[in-house]
Amino acid sequence: MPSFFETLGRIVSGKPAFVPEDSLQPQNPQIAGGIPGQGSTQAEQHIQSGPKVIKKAHITEVECYNNGAGFECWASVHNGSNDRLDLNQLEFLGQSTDLQTILMPGEERKFKIYQGPHIRSASQTVCNLEYIDSVGDYFVANHNVEFRQLADGTHEVDRIKFVQIWDK
Repeated sequence: MPSFFETLGRIVSGKPAFVPEDSLQPQNPQIAGGIPGQGSTQAEQHIQSGPKVIKKAHITEVECYNNGAGFECWASVHNGSNDRLDLNQLEFLGQSTDLQTILMPGEERKFKIYQGPHIRSASQTVCNLEYIDSVGDYFVANHNVEFRQLADGTHEVDRIKFVQIWDK
């Protein structure tokens, strides 16, 4: 875009104020020729890379079994995205399970996520699944744990309900 004085000079000399080539010239050479990460603006980097796509992985079902002195839980994790996802870990009932598994688009796999004593309190209601997509973006799928109280006063996991995904 020409400066004010260039435009005024064109008008005084009888030439058109604007010519088609003016719109092709970059307004800010740093942005137009910048390389992301080297002096270009954050807004331009966002435009070049496009909007971030949230990749969804979540727990579809949970199965818990009494094993005498305690119990164990198994959960099925589903990759609901169109991308390969690297499952890192799952936090559930105070235990962190390293999954270290790649799930392909649409794939579902079952994992042992808890082995321990019976639950005396239904206060730990958060379950988080951490994973990375193929371009290195980290996500956390947050779930809510719902319990059922048994006759002996202990609790068992009734279901794990998907809540939301956080971009980590």
